[in-house]
Amino acid sequence: MYSQLEVIKKASTLIEGKRYIQAKEILLNFFENSKNIKLDIKFYYTLYLASDGLKETQNSKKYLEKCLRINEKNHIVLNNLANIFLKEGNFYKAEKLYLSSYNLKKDYLLVIVNLAILYKNIGKLDQSKKFYKKAIELSPKRISIYFNLSRIDKNFIDENKIKYLSNLMKNEKQDLSEMSYGYFLLADNERKKKNFSKEINYLEKANKYSFDAMKKINTQTLNYWKDVISRNYKN
Repeated sequence: MYSQLEVIKKASTLIEGKRYIQAKEILLNFFENSKNIKLDIKFYYTLYLASDGLKETQNSKKYLEKCLRINEKNHIVLNNLANIFLKEGNFYKAEKLYLSSYNLKKDYLLVIVNLAILYKNIGKLDQSKKFYKKAIELSPKRISIYFNLSRIDKNFIDENKIKYLSNLMKNEKQDLSEMSYGYFLLADNERKKKNFSKEINYLEKANKYSFDAMKKINTQTLNYWKDVISRNYKN
């Protein structure tokens, strides 16, 4: 019989390969056959990751809550649980959990961005701007943060920032979605200057990068489900 650590490692490898069903199966099998073993927070968190991959919201919430019973001050767990409440529209609970996570680790970029998104959703724009600016201080090369902040602060992007972002896109490796955000910002800037031909050119590039980013995600998802179907529905 595998040890708890071995099961967690095996399940984590399956999750990395998007084999969520198999990961959850071996974890639950260990759970059923290990009644006298004290389960680690990593065990429940790995179960959460498998359930989250399968879009099982209630199970995801259940396993995160089990994690918090073991360690109520885990900033990652608090943030991820808040994400679920945010998706459910429970803004009060989401804010409470995000702030708990943030107060435990004030340089945790994910929770800072999530707080900015939350405050935008509930109309607290000054708070949203504050957290987006904190996020930029921590991650000044993340173009999507500039884009999101520019949607609520029309004066945030000036010529100096355009120059900085342009150089960033030319000289620093960015993923497809970050490049699309960059080109949308460049297009916005050209529209303000009434350079409509340049605006259209940048918009075309933005849309291409956005399409390619979604295509990559869709291809990965399709390959995953083909793999699941081939292994679980053989004649």
